[in-house]
Amino acid sequence: MPSDPQAVLSPRVLARERSHDEQDGSVRRFWRCMPVADALQAEAEAARALAESEKRLSVAYAERNLVAQLAAHFADELDLPVWWGVDPAEPDWPVLYIEGPTGQLSWHMPKPEAIGRYSDPGSRLVEKRWDGHTTEEKDDRIRAALLEGEPDAR
Repeated sequence: MPSDPQAVLSPRVLARERSHDEQDGSVRRFWRCMPVADALQAEAEAARALAESEKRLSVAYAERNLVAQLAAHFADELDLPVWWGVDPAEPDWPVLYIEGPTGQLSWHMPKPEAIGRYSDPGSRLVEKRWDGHTTEEKDDRIRAALLEGEPDAR
């Protein structure tokens, strides 16, 4: 085999393959020589896998946005502050905020996914500030709220 992979001639071509690692979700790319038909089939399979991954991600985010709004609904029923805010870095994605018993919680979401009493982000727009929490801190606050009052909560 020539040292320069580009020197491989037809009917074999240098083709890029993508391999999806189920363990960490990464996509690995590597080069190898394969027939043109195999390269085209591999590319088509990779495109299908990518489209399926994007679809699953879209469904997961839509579900997450529903659950965030459900949490806001129940927070509202408990007279906890719930409001929409604007992130200057992402003005097209309003931020749904809840001031929960363990601290501020927030979720960015596209306007079309806001429904029910939260369907108009402008109706509950408040000039309160984000407290700087990260997603990990938000998740810790949710866990702490869920474990509040539980014996040996760890």
